[in-house]
Amino acid sequence: SLVKTSLPVSEIHISPKLILDTSKYAKPGYYPKSDWPLNSYVDNSALPIKNDLAVQHNYSAGNSLRTTQLQFDGIGPTNVNPADPSIAIGPNHVVQMVNSVSGAKLKVWNKDGTVALNEIYFDGITGINGKGDPIVLYDERADRWLLSEFSHSGNQMVVGISISSDPLGAFYIYSFTAPNFPDYPKYSIWTDAYLITTNEDGVSPAYALDRTKMLAGDPNVTAQRFTIPEFPSINFQAATPVGMVGTNLPPSGSPGLIMRMADDAWSTDISEDRLEIWEFDIDFANPANTSLTGPIILPTEPFNSNLCGYSNYACIEQPNSPLRLDPLREVLMNKITYRNFGSHESIVCTHVTKVDANDRAGIRWYELRNEGSGWYIYQQSTYAPDYDDASRWMSSACLNEDGSIGLGFNVSSSTIYPSIRFTGRTECDPLNEMTYPETIIKTGSSKNGSNRWGDYSTLDVDPIDGSYWFTAGYTINNSWDTHIGKFIIEDDCTGITLSATETQFNICQAEEIDIDFQLNYDGAYSEITSFEIQDLPNGLITTFSENDVSTVGTYSLYISGTEHLLAGAYNFKILGLSANDDEELELSLIIDQDMTETVNLFEPSNNSEAQSTTPLLDWNDVPFATSYTLELAQNSNFNLGIQVFNDLTESELLFPIELIQNQEYFWKVKALNSCNPTTYSETFSFTTGGETCTNKNSEDTPIELPISGTPTISSTINFLSTGLVSYVSISNIDITHSYISDLTLKLISPSGIELILTDGICTSSDDLFLGFEDNGIDPINCPATDGLLYKPAETLSNFINEEANGDWTLEIKDNHNYDGGSLNAWTIDICTIGSIDPCDSFLEITDNPIIDGMYEASQELMSTGMIPTNGNVIFKAGQTVQLESGFEIQLGSAVEINIGDCNN
Repeated sequence: SLVKTSLPVSEIHISPKLILDTSKYAKPGYYPKSDWPLNSYVDNSALPIKNDLAVQHNYSAGNSLRTTQLQFDGIGPTNVNPADPSIAIGPNHVVQMVNSVSGAKLKVWNKDGTVALNEIYFDGITGINGKGDPIVLYDERADRWLLSEFSHSGNQMVVGISISSDPLGAFYIYSFTAPNFPDYPKYSIWTDAYLITTNEDGVSPAYALDRTKMLAGDPNVTAQRFTIPEFPSINFQAATPVGMVGTNLPPSGSPGLIMRMADDAWSTDISEDRLEIWEFDIDFANPANTSLTGPIILPTEPFNSNLCGYSNYACIEQPNSPLRLDPLREVLMNKITYRNFGSHESIVCTHVTKVDANDRAGIRWYELRNEGSGWYIYQQSTYAPDYDDASRWMSSACLNEDGSIGLGFNVSSSTIYPSIRFTGRTECDPLNEMTYPETIIKTGSSKNGSNRWGDYSTLDVDPIDGSYWFTAGYTINNSWDTHIGKFIIEDDCTGITLSATETQFNICQAEEIDIDFQLNYDGAYSEITSFEIQDLPNGLITTFSENDVSTVGTYSLYISGTEHLLAGAYNFKILGLSANDDEELELSLIIDQDMTETVNLFEPSNNSEAQSTTPLLDWNDVPFATSYTLELAQNSNFNLGIQVFNDLTESELLFPIELIQNQEYFWKVKALNSCNPTTYSETFSFTTGGETCTNKNSEDTPIELPISGTPTISSTINFLSTGLVSYVSISNIDITHSYISDLTLKLISPSGIELILTDGICTSSDDLFLGFEDNGIDPINCPATDGLLYKPAETLSNFINEEANGDWTLEIKDNHNYDGGSLNAWTIDICTIGSIDPCDSFLEITDNPIIDGMYEASQELMSTGMIPTNGNVIFKAGQTVQLESGFEIQLGSAVEINIGDCNN
């Protein structure tokens, strides 16, 4: 309801500085979000297993010559964490709000960067005891301003609506009461409503406020409230409202839109990674008709929100500090922007995601479109340039009227202090790519003193010229500061574009080919376009289906005379030449040659036994082969249990389906290219092994955890049995330690693979006694001393097919304050396929030099590389190869040894 009409902001000179603080306090040196409980990762087999496959691979080089049009410092440090800067741009003003000790602070600039109103507390305007989390919006259709924050007093959402277009004028002040504290409020503008989403004690509500009444200062405004069902394992999973930019309204009757993301690792109820759209159909005249329905599910390319393990909020590295920064990995970031282009509607949104095994963070961004038949994902990718090791997060994206997308974000790494940068793309750029060179807005110069980096930053689009204004935090003097930068994405979408469905073409010598390509005209461009060829070898005959054209369409290039070309790849370009725009299309013509070699099978060797049930099948590379076909069956006639794998591009296959134990299999491979397939290889057979399971207790425990120095200890169990791992579990991990949330536990295999078992569980509990297996209980019960088996942070199945023999290491790292304690005991259980007891057979080699022959065992052979349990191994002789005294091997020669049933 309406609380008051304020004085003009320009006349308010003193704000109350009430004794409130948005900081979170916990154990010294560790700053979790104490009001946001830790989450659980339910499905460790969820895609992607390792790296993000949607990562953009082509980037314009970071270019320091690209600059912002204007930049200046925003509101400075206010002795709270985080800053949460919000910004909005009007025709004449820039308004910024940030968190402060008495709620939100407000500052206004003219659009040339000069100050129009110095810092003032928002509660000095509202008269309500503010708490922060501010959002500021410019309502372009109404030419009015919306300012907001929450208040702990009565669980209020406080909203100010400017009475005029001047943000320095008076405001209508409204207050709406939530049933629980409305944390993390996000606001947006829709046709007839202001939409709000919050996080209320594990509930995700959506509110609709009557925009028409609030603009008129009507005192009788109520909030309509609905809730979105929560995922059971995610305690903080707020939705985000979709907000209009521009003045083109959505189609008549379009509902308001609420969105959220969902990672399939969060719940067994989530079948795949996705975006969700909820439709908010609002009727202020008859609230009983209002409904919130959904979700509309849009499956995405797989992403991984599990940055640094869900039991640890600290993830993003910064220089010269053990403190890492919070990535805020569970939500679609502020803001989600909507624009109606007439021919289609677009939505742009972003979230942070894990890029690789090193927990580097990148920005997954999406453009959704609706062309009249419903929303779909038009383009998506993960922005994570590979020219540095930095994480990028705390993103905000926006669309301007040209269809360009601006993207602002923070950057940090072990060598880069938290800084502010931007990139972008035009509407006619290649899909799924941010093409604008990454450009610095502000560079940080120190570490941040807290891991509470922020909950949002804000990118807004200028309603006058379509430029972008971004505000975010950067670091100086061990604290955050804020900065504001204005930039443009130059519209170069008037002209021609050349494209092709395929860019690589394989033919044989003397063959002819027609290559289809597409010409598009962008904007209002209509000049005649001529086609030319560049970089094809001399002697070829080339003809275009048409040469001088002025219409959009598909055209073709005919090439003949290839009998004069040698086998190989020939890269060339089709040029499109017009009066005011030239474009080029890069293509590759590959001349294949008849294959004369057949495939030779390597591993598993013929008639081998005790093989893994998911074996690695390996064969030789055949010259000029472009693909392979592999057949596997349970009999030599290949008519029992046959499985065929076509279009294999590598000369190996890690079998994707588990085979039957103690079963003989037969396999063969042929090579293919555009000229001829080879005949099938010789048929090899192998027999899978049976499973043997063994457990072993630690013998080097107890081991003390230090109270200073290196805070990491390791305990090793030597596993004598051999074979390939088919199952691993850990039990009876017994640790004495206060604050087990300080501990990270890893299991390390003999080959060096490291997997995190747990990281920062049970915030204030002491001691630990439990175990881990992939099908274990999730989440972990606190205190973690019940001895049960729980699901690990990273799946133990990653050890499958590793050699079991050797040292298995449990590593424990104390991340904070080094409280001391001890590892008292632990047990490892390992099952193997093809287990063979170590044998004592010994063969003395007496020939000098070594003569051709088969040797079943070797006394000593030192070389780089690993000797597998079974199979052929070729040791290349180099400067460091040594044999027993008296034996000679010339450099460059090879010794081929068959390792039989012995593993010595």
